[in-house]
Amino acid sequence: NQNEPDVTPSAYDVAVLEAILDRARGSFALVEFNRPGVDSSAFGKKLTSEPGIFKLAIEGEWVWVSRFMLRLDAKYPFYSSKPYTLTLDPQNIVAAGESFTGPTDFTLRMQDFATEDLSLNTAPVRGAPGSVQIRGSVEFTRDVDAEELLKDSWLDDPHS
Repeated sequence: NQNEPDVTPSAYDVAVLEAILDRARGSFALVEFNRPGVDSSAFGKKLTSEPGIFKLAIEGEWVWVSRFMLRLDAKYPFYSSKPYTLTLDPQNIVAAGESFTGPTDFTLRMQDFATEDLSLNTAPVRGAPGSVQIRGSVEFTRDVDAEELLKDSWLDDPHS
């Protein structure tokens, strides 16, 4: 999910436009700013000072992926069922002489894991009266490992 601050910064202040978690895998968080927070020499470099802290704690590396966007690459995935509070430290975000305005606390969460689509088709099995072959597909709101899914899947025949 995302948090969009209810603030209109001045043209000279750095402010957060949006803060989100990677909804598919939970592997990163992004913070988008209204104007550049750093110059282009900072792209792709790990930050030496933590620009933000998550509660529930999450380990990872903060990197500027553009002049307007900061990303935390998580060491372990974010939990899909738990909310996280991100508290930013403006002193570790804006360059000297820049000012930061607006909220510094954001509540983030991943999309809940759910089934988006399920389709099943049956066809009679030749030479096996009363038997059917079942083919189908299932789509979830997040990526899943097919082998792990099969370990936890089964079919029940209500007539047996």
